[in-house]
Amino acid sequence: MDFFSELLKSKIRSDNFEYRWLEEARMSGILGIPVASLLVRYLGIPLTTKQLSSHDYRVLVEKIRGKIEGWGNKNLSFAGRLTLINSVIFGVCNYWYQTTFIPKKTVKEIEKLMKSCSWKGSSVEKFPPKVSWKQATLKKSEGGLGVKIIQTWNMACMAKHIWDLCTGNEALWVKWINTVRLKGQSFWGIKVRGVDSWVWKKMLTVREDLKENVKYRRVKNGKTVNCRYNN
Repeated sequence: MDFFSELLKSKIRSDNFEYRWLEEARMSGILGIPVASLLVRYLGIPLTTKQLSSHDYRVLVEKIRGKIEGWGNKNLSFAGRLTLINSVIFGVCNYWYQTTFIPKKTVKEIEKLMKSCSWKGSSVEKFPPKVSWKQATLKKSEGGLGVKIIQTWNMACMAKHIWDLCTGNEALWVKWINTVRLKGQSFWGIKVRGVDSWVWKKMLTVREDLKENVKYRRVKNGKTVNCRYNN
């Protein structure tokens, strides 16, 4: 009651602002529901329409660092540390990879942690690398260690959204994009606008890279198509 007394006595310039505060408090008291604010993050990812900076990804980098330092990784074998990188660490990052484009600066930070983990089992110790990281990210059949390349994996995850969009997936966001953004136009031909969100702009700018790896075949009734060899 003292709070409301002081609130009523205070000089608030905007009557609408005062009314909104009192109305929210009154409804909260009647319903027994506390007044809350919009979530700042969802599953760790900031909820914002603005482009995320490398600072916004610090929570991801620190989470990876915690995984490396918290598993007693110095006692793991080299094969065990590779499993930690490919399974646990990529599992932590997977949702981020599927919902946003990771900045290059953040990619370098994560790769630095992965290198430290793979060679020494620590995120802080300095060490001479046994092989180049480029060699480590090659397939095992090509003489590498099979470590996933972050940017490639990130692009593949985001390309899945483009695939859903182009194949008429029934997801709500696909219907929204078709209705609000595309409006009957082809995804491959629509132009980037200044008012578009940064994620949508990024999806449009990577089209050329995706076109190089997309093949179209006329399947007709499918009887003459061999899924194993026609690629």
